[in-house]
Amino acid sequence: MLRTNPEETEETQKIINAISKYEKISSSLIRIIQTHISRVFITPKFVYKQKKTVNFGFVDYSSLEKRRFFARRELSLNRRACSGIYIDLQELRQNKGGYFIGFKGGILKDVFVRMKYAADEGFLNNILDSFNKNGVKNYKFNKLDVLKKVAKRIYLFHKNANSSKRISGFGKTEVYKENWDDNFLAVRKLLNSFKDDIKGQVNIKSFFDRCHSRGGVNPELNEERFKINIKSLFDILNYMEKFYNEFLQSEMFNEFVNLRIKNSFIRDLHGDLRMEHIAVSGRERIKGVCLMDCVEFNEKFRNQDLYLDIAFLLMDFEFHGFFYESAEFFDYYKGFFNYKKDIEKYEKYEPFIIPFFKAYRSVVRAKIDLLSGRHCGGLKHLNLALFYTLFFKKPVVILNIGLSGSGKTNLSDLLASYFYAKNIKSDRLRQEMFGFTDKIFKYGRKASETVYDNMFQEGAQRLNEGKSVIFDATFLKKEHREKFISYFEKKDCNFVVIYSKIYEDKEHVILKRLEDRQSAEHLANKNAIKDLKKETGGGERKFKKEYSEAGVSVYLNQKKAFEEPEPQDSSSLKNHAETRGFCFITVDASLELSERFNYVMEALRIEKHNRQNFGLF
Repeated sequence: MLRTNPEETEETQKIINAISKYEKISSSLIRIIQTHISRVFITPKFVYKQKKTVNFGFVDYSSLEKRRFFARRELSLNRRACSGIYIDLQELRQNKGGYFIGFKGGILKDVFVRMKYAADEGFLNNILDSFNKNGVKNYKFNKLDVLKKVAKRIYLFHKNANSSKRISGFGKTEVYKENWDDNFLAVRKLLNSFKDDIKGQVNIKSFFDRCHSRGGVNPELNEERFKINIKSLFDILNYMEKFYNEFLQSEMFNEFVNLRIKNSFIRDLHGDLRMEHIAVSGRERIKGVCLMDCVEFNEKFRNQDLYLDIAFLLMDFEFHGFFYESAEFFDYYKGFFNYKKDIEKYEKYEPFIIPFFKAYRSVVRAKIDLLSGRHCGGLKHLNLALFYTLFFKKPVVILNIGLSGSGKTNLSDLLASYFYAKNIKSDRLRQEMFGFTDKIFKYGRKASETVYDNMFQEGAQRLNEGKSVIFDATFLKKEHREKFISYFEKKDCNFVVIYSKIYEDKEHVILKRLEDRQSAEHLANKNAIKDLKKETGGGERKFKKEYSEAGVSVYLNQKKAFEEPEPQDSSSLKNHAETRGFCFITVDASLELSERFNYVMEALRIEKHNRQNFGLF
C-alpha cells in the first residue's frame, strides 16, 4: 500500500468528482489503483491514467509539460500492440466551480490517458490464477491455448518492432552495465530506508512472518537476529553484483551481444512485459491479446534485446509460482520464429543469457516494490534473483527417483529443458543395449548394473565438462542411489535428489495412467508398423519406441522390489541433504505434470536459499 497524505487524498477526491460528472455516474462506482508513478481511476466503461508529479531519476514527471509529453508517448506507443484499448488524452481543468473534464476553459491542471475498461478476469495473471483454482471450465480456451495465443501475439509484436543503428546502440555491453549499476545502487538506498523504517516497528518478527506467508522469506527471525539478516540483504546484493559484473565482462557475453546487434535483435519493444499488462479477450483472433502499459518514460528500458523483453514475463510467471507455464510459454514463443535463422545460432548462449536476464528483471522489480513500500514483494524478488544466480553459477545435477507410472520421465524432460541439461534415461539406455522386451525383469541384475554404470559414467563426464545432467531411473535399490549421491554431493554443482512418491491412497491414479499409456502405446505401435510395411512393400524394418515399455504388471513387480527411501531412509536422506548442502524433495506422483513441476521448482527456490546461509532466505 502506498502512503498518502491528506492533501493528496483531497486532490484525488476532486478528480473522482470530475470523472463522475463527466461520465454521469456515481462516484462510488469509481475505483482507484496507485503505483509509484501513477494513479489509475477505473469506471465501468473507461480507465483514466494520471501520471504523478515525481522524479526518480529513471522517470521524470515533475512538470505538466513532461507529463503531457509522456502521456502522448504512452498513447502512441501502446497503440502498437493494443490499438483497441487506448482511446485518447483527456484534460483535467479547473475553474471556480472546481475540477472538470470534457471541455475547454479554466486552467489546465493535468492530462489523463483514457482507455476502454478491460475486465480484471481477462488479464493473464487472473486467468492463470483461475485455472489453478478450478480449471476455468467455463473459459473458452484451455491454459495452453491461452499461453500459445499470448506467445504468438508477442512474437508478432517483436517481429514487427522497429530497429535501427541508433536503437541497436542500446544493446551494447556498456548499456547493460549502466542499467545494472543503477539498479543495484537504487536497491541499496531503498534497503537502507527500509532498515530505518522497520527498526521502528514494535515486533520485527511479525513483519517477516507476514512476508513468509506470501512465500520465499524465512520467518524464523527475532530482534537479536535482525542486524544479521539486514546485513544478509546487502550480502546478497554484493554477491550478485560481483558475479554479474564479471559475467558482463566475459568473452561469451560480449560475443552474444555483438551477434545480436549485428542481426538486428535490439528493437523498440515493450519494456515491462508482465502478466498484469496482458489482457486476453475471448476472441479467436491473435489481436484479442492486448499488450498494455509499455515503458514510455525512458527509451533505454524499452529499446532492448528480444530475449530481455521476454525475460520480464518469464520472471513474472516464476515469481508467482508458474514455472511450468513459463517453460511452456517460452517454447511456444521460440517456436514461432524461423529456427535456422533466428534461434539456432543463439542456443548455446541461452543457459547463461536467459537466467541472467531473468535475474536482472527480478532486481528491477525488487527496486519498484521497495520504492512503492511493498517490502515483502521486494524481498521476494531479491530471493528470486538469487535463485537464478545460484543455478546459473554452477551446473545442475538431478537424481530423479520413482517407479514406472510416477511421471518422473516427463518431469525430468521439463527439468532438463529448464536447466539446459541432458536427461540420461535408463529406459533409453536399456533399449539401446538390450533391445525391446515386454519382460523388463528378464534383463536381470547384471543388465541393471550395466545400465546404471553407463548412466553414471556419462553423467560424471558431462559434469566434468561443466554441463548439467539429469538421471532419470527407478533407482529401485538403495545401493544404486547411494553410489550417485556419495559421488555428486561432493562435486561443485547444484545437486538435487527428487523422489516422485506414489501414495497408497492415490495409487489408482497411477494405475489408470499406466493403463491409458499402454492403450495409447499399443495403438501407436500398430499404426506405425502398418505405415512402415506400406513404405517397404510389406518388408520388415527395425522399429524403435521412444518411451518406457512398463505397464501395470511391471509397476507391481517394481513396487515389490523397491527399497523405498521412506520413512526412516527418507528422513535420514533429508537430514543428510541438509548437512551436506544438497536438496532432497519429495513430490506427490499423482499430481498433474504442471503441478509437480511447479512444486519442485518452488521447493528448489526455497531449499537452495536455505543452503546458502544468507540468513534471510
